[in-house]
Amino acid sequence: MLYQPTSAADLISHYQAVKRRTLALKGPPDRGILLSYPQKSSADPKPDIAPPKPFIQPRPPFEITPPLKVVDIVRAVSIMTGDRVTPLEIISPVQSQPICRARQVVMHLARALTLLSFPQIAKALGRRHHTTILHGSAKITELIAAGDTVLAQFVADVVGLIEAASARSEQSSAL
Repeated sequence: MLYQPTSAADLISHYQAVKRRTLALKGPPDRGILLSYPQKSSADPKPDIAPPKPFIQPRPPFEITPPLKVVDIVRAVSIMTGDRVTPLEIISPVQSQPICRARQVVMHLARALTLLSFPQIAKALGRRHHTTILHGSAKITELIAAGDTVLAQFVADVVGLIEAASARSEQSSAL
């Protein structure tokens, strides 16, 4: 049944009661919405529900457990892009230039650092055709050979991150 106010004071009190019962929306619209409950007064004797978890969780330390997997390479490339390209975007069918280039770097490194075949890499990257992996790997090799120092440095930085993460996981497993 729809609420029908009888006076302006009744409408205002109803509005305030509804406002107290609803969730407050907070947070920038481009990064998602954080939900939080309205503040309870200290005079309220009832225990409150556990506070909501923050929307953005802190990133766990990047570690790799042997053997190296394509997912680890995807995460390393995403981290090195400064999260401008997320792991989901790398695996997605999106074809924008920065995402495709990051995906090609993953293809190149997966072929160079793992013993996986082109079809296995294609399956790990979202059921692509194995010739797509062949082209992506060859494209990165060609660009580096042509003198693209920025791309060569980026690939070297990703390999360094993967090696550092592997060393950390080996140290923690040795303890």
